[in-house]
Amino acid sequence: MKAPQIRKDTLLSLTGILLPNYVAFFVAFGCWTLLAVIGVHIRTQLTLTDVEFGTLLALPVLSGGLLAIPAGIATQRFGARRVMLGCLAGLVPVLASLGQVESLWAYFLVACGLGLAGGTFSAGLQFMSSRAPPRHRGLVLSLFSTGMLGAGFNYYLVSLIHEAYSWRSVSTAYIILLVLVTLLYALLTDSDPPAADRSRQSRIRDQLSLLRHADVQLLCVLFALSGGGILALTLWLPDFISASLGLPLNTGALLATGFIVPASVCQVPGGWLADRLGAVPVLRRALAASLLPGLLLSYPSMSLDVEGATHILHLQFGWSIMVEVSLITLLGMLLGVAFGSLLRLLVELQPDHVAFTAGLALLSVCLSGFLLPLLFAMANQWIGVRSSAFMLLFGFSALTLLALTLHSRRHMRHRLLKGDKILSPWG
Repeated sequence: MKAPQIRKDTLLSLTGILLPNYVAFFVAFGCWTLLAVIGVHIRTQLTLTDVEFGTLLALPVLSGGLLAIPAGIATQRFGARRVMLGCLAGLVPVLASLGQVESLWAYFLVACGLGLAGGTFSAGLQFMSSRAPPRHRGLVLSLFSTGMLGAGFNYYLVSLIHEAYSWRSVSTAYIILLVLVTLLYALLTDSDPPAADRSRQSRIRDQLSLLRHADVQLLCVLFALSGGGILALTLWLPDFISASLGLPLNTGALLATGFIVPASVCQVPGGWLADRLGAVPVLRRALAASLLPGLLLSYPSMSLDVEGATHILHLQFGWSIMVEVSLITLLGMLLGVAFGSLLRLLVELQPDHVAFTAGLALLSVCLSGFLLPLLFAMANQWIGVRSSAFMLLFGFSALTLLALTLHSRRHMRHRLLKGDKILSPWG
């Protein structure tokens, strides 16, 4: 079966639609995860505990999740373009406050305000899915979602500005970027369709009824693993790498790009493969393969004293920096492929409620991204094993893969018993 070819005129049209949305999501995602880098300076300034630091990192994710469903409803009622512009403009005063606050609770409030960036995900997916050709939706949506590279951009931007000025100047740089991006987005994107064209999709009762569907519930769990795992590790890895490998913070932050860059870029082959082979087969294989690096990263450095025949043998076990970073990179690649295929599956399951379903998915991602850093911090503080973060992620992956397999088999049995020849997205 040949991969679908994109005509030149279609490619030009998609580029004009994708580029402004991608840039907007890229910058917004950078704002959303900004505390993953400058949060370490705040931790030093306020002498935060592991749990307080984990809470600070996770609050933007939690607030973004709580805003996800209202943002999805608003997108389908008022239009994706208006919601995108509102989210971008709302981030400006939040970032202005970040350069001024001093107390922990004030930082918590600013962290909650950064959750406005999450609304750009729901709005952007609705904007792209309504304009992309059906046979290329997986590819187009995965290209849009690579805007997660904005988190990797943070690692470089913060280091440069911190060396030249101070870490507080980062908020000023992002304010300038946001203003420029907001103006360009307003100029380069088409207006939303008339309200009458969206009336069929804007009834809140019909949208909330999706919460009872088993397909949507499993979809949310899958997004919680892939997207939530990517988001949680993006927040956690700079501190984890620098502490576990004994490296300077800037070096740890740069090495963490070995996760977020592949996790973002590999969403594109994930979406393309989903267009060609089906979303669920690609998703299942990616999740199964991710168990291996997750398992290997779960093993902490350890030493064993073995009593031999004549003397005691001292055995040391631990991954080198190169091996550990390589395993983290492989894990990011596989989670990225899974996330890219999930975007195609979302549109296949709910083509008439993309923004609301994307809001549910984002809520799942954000709740997972909020809880996992807290669990990582608690395990680090109470158990004292840093690699317990990957132990938790491995267990979550195994259970989710089992749920996906059972759900797919249930759909196949139901289709065979009914004699239905129409293939389900689940297989």
